[in-house]
Amino acid sequence: MDDKLYLDVINLKKALIENKDVKLLNKFENEMENNDQVKVLAYQFDIAQVNYNDALKHNDPLLKTYYKKMIDCYYNLNQNDVVKQYNKQYEKVKILYDKINDLLNIKV
Repeated sequence: MDDKLYLDVINLKKALIENKDVKLLNKFENEMENNDQVKVLAYQFDIAQVNYNDALKHNDPLLKTYYKKMIDCYYNLNQNDVVKQYNKQYEKVKILYDKINDLLNIKV
């Protein structure tokens, strides 16, 4: 790789690490990962997904019940204030990354 290009990539990485929105996203991610209520809600959603997927595989007549439970768990998880805060910040950072990706999407 060209030395200048390599340095430019390193500088881009440093700039992203120091970006206020990326820093805030990392902070919110850490808060979310260490929040006991979020852990419980995420576990409930995970179990509901497993149950729904098993019901799909086995053509279980309770499929709709499992689906509703999964949707309810997903909703409850995303209504948590810590998760909402993270998701809102994630959208900001995603826009930034999408712009960078668009700039780097070079056709050869």
